[in-house]
Amino acid sequence: MRKFILFIIVMCATVASNGQMLINGETLYGNEWIDYDKQYLKIALDETAIYKLTYDDLQNNGFPAQTTGSSLQLFNNGSQVAIYTSNEGILTPDDFILFYGKKNDGELDKFHFRTWERDQLNPYANMYTDVRTYYLTWDEASQNNARIVEIENDLSGSLPQKQNFYLHKEEQIHNNEHWGPKASVADIEYSSFVRTEGFGSGLKPIHTFEFDVTDIYDTAVKPRVDIRLGSNIAEHIIEFDVNGKILDTDVFNSLKVEDYSYSFDNSDLKGTTRLKLTGKGASDFFTVSYTALFYPRAFKANNSDEFVFQREGNSVNDYYEIEDFKAGTVNYAFDVENNTFLKPQVQGNKLRIHIPLGGANRSDLFIIAQRKLRQPLSMQLKSFTSVDDLNP
Repeated sequence: MRKFILFIIVMCATVASNGQMLINGETLYGNEWIDYDKQYLKIALDETAIYKLTYDDLQNNGFPAQTTGSSLQLFNNGSQVAIYTSNEGILTPDDFILFYGKKNDGELDKFHFRTWERDQLNPYANMYTDVRTYYLTWDEASQNNARIVEIENDLSGSLPQKQNFYLHKEEQIHNNEHWGPKASVADIEYSSFVRTEGFGSGLKPIHTFEFDVTDIYDTAVKPRVDIRLGSNIAEHIIEFDVNGKILDTDVFNSLKVEDYSYSFDNSDLKGTTRLKLTGKGASDFFTVSYTALFYPRAFKANNSDEFVFQREGNSVNDYYEIEDFKAGTVNYAFDVENNTFLKPQVQGNKLRIHIPLGGANRSDLFIIAQRKLRQPLSMQLKSFTSVDDLNP
């Protein structure tokens, strides 16, 4: 009986250790951010976008009538997330909250791997669900909560020359099929995920991907393709080509997760650009988790009410004109990494944006009409219970 109890204790300890995360040398369990005396609005979403919560959303989910905007705190993955509040004082029926929400990805999956950089096939897609959960709470005693700050869109005086193009990213995340190599010893299963395990395009010798290319800007900046793949345990001779032009051949053996990046000539960029990967070894099977095409593109929205492009960190005095944007009554341009936004000026079917000083971080500028602000999948008020307080 003692041996059986000892066995149960050891197994429970093993399970508990798998729930740990080692981050910057510190062992975390994922609940360190929780204040068990507070209630939290659980917000579920499955799309990367700008989200809006109204005063009614808060009131209908149990927030106090006298809640102030300054007291609101939003959390995700253990960290506070910046929000914009239309009023830092007592909220009224016209008030609202905006925040940049991200679809779930493989960020937490990496703790399943011994060395995620070399083992995790797909850091871009979560292995369990696309739904990411945020938690909103209030604390009237709190100060300096994370905020998105509005900056002035100053279009007065002499403006700098407008930016003519940006490096557009056409991204494809592949999660059609799960792949994971078997253990080398029969009837053995590992407690951690193994190298190349995850979701991708499926294990096969030939993969072809197509990208729609529009509004190419004629410049010396070359287009580029990025690829992440994982292979089976065999000899590999993988050939990479774009529109029939061979870019490279990589030769290696056994299991491998690898990132590739290749620039190519502008003349090889087509309206439909095809990327083809061919395994030429005898049993040359591999799966692809990520492909992206980068190319110089004019600032044209093509009658869309959303437009996203990336700005470099520490950019200074940039002026943009976004043509053919389907503007709304109110429009926003969010710098999602530097936690700022401004309101573009509408001039006909064109948006005008002047950013005198950009943030320190390279960031997407997420331009959106008010009508396209998203609502979460669901919202529900929750309370947490600390397991340390449970009496068995």
